[in-house]
Amino acid sequence: MFGFCFTFSDNLTDSQKLEQIYEKYVKYMKYVAMSRLKNEQLAEDAVATSLLELVKCINKVDEVNSKKTKSLIYTIVNHTSINLFNKSVREQTENINTYINTIPIYENFFENIYLESLYQQIDKIPSKYKDVLKLRVYNELSVNQISEILGITNATVRKRLERAKRMLKQIMEEESENV
Repeated sequence: MFGFCFTFSDNLTDSQKLEQIYEKYVKYMKYVAMSRLKNEQLAEDAVATSLLELVKCINKVDEVNSKKTKSLIYTIVNHTSINLFNKSVREQTENINTYINTIPIYENFFENIYLESLYQQIDKIPSKYKDVLKLRVYNELSVNQISEILGITNATVRKRLERAKRMLKQIMEEESENV
C-alpha cells in the first residue's frame, strides 16, 4: 500500500509524512468512513481512495499530530465516503432501471397474453401515446432516439410512455374482466 502511494511523492519527507499519517490515522479514517457508509468494503475503499487524495495535498500537512491535519483527513475521508455512497446508489438505481426496462410490458400484467393481442390493445391507445409506445416496443428505440424522431423532449417521451403503459394496463385489465 505504501509503495503505491509513495510513488506519487517526490521527496523522502512526504513519504515519511504519509507513513506516519497512515499509522496514526488509519483507524480514525475507517471509523469516519464506516459512520457514513455502514459497509466495511465501501469503507475500506473510501480509506484507500482518501489516502490517494491525501498524496495530492501532502504539502499542506505541516505536522502529522496537529488538529489541522486531523481536520484535513476528516474532510477528505468524509467527502470520499459521500461520493462513494452516491456512486453506489446511482449504480443500484441504474441496475434496477436496466432490469425493469428489459421486462416486456406485457409480462408485467399477464404472462399468457400473446404478442398479437398486445399489438391490438396498443392500437386502442390515443395516437400520441401509441406512437411513442410503438417506437419503444416495436422498434426498440431509446428515449433519445424517439425524442429526435418526434421532435419532442426526452421528458415528454418518458411521460407519454408512462401514460401509455398506464392506459395499456387499464385496457388489459378491462378486457381480462370481460373474459
